[in-house]
Amino acid sequence: MEISDDFQRKIERLKNEPGISANPRLLARLLCGITSPRLNRAKMTGHELFGGLERAPFAEALRRVGQETGEGRGVSE
Repeated sequence: MEISDDFQRKIERLKNEPGISANPRLLARLLCGITSPRLNRAKMTGHELFGGLERAPFAEALRRVGQETGEGRGVSE
């Protein structure tokens, strides 16, 4: 899975938005277009990046997001 520099910058900005707080699993769900009660409450399903990686396997998106945030929470190797 290749993430462009522009898309990566958008992800970095997204991590600073209220409701996301750099949670790798939540961020991967948003990027893969997978809804959750927490994303719905934060009104993030309408975000421009929601579903931006919908063709990527969730496990791969989670692994990459976990690497980017420096956290391994919820990531299995």
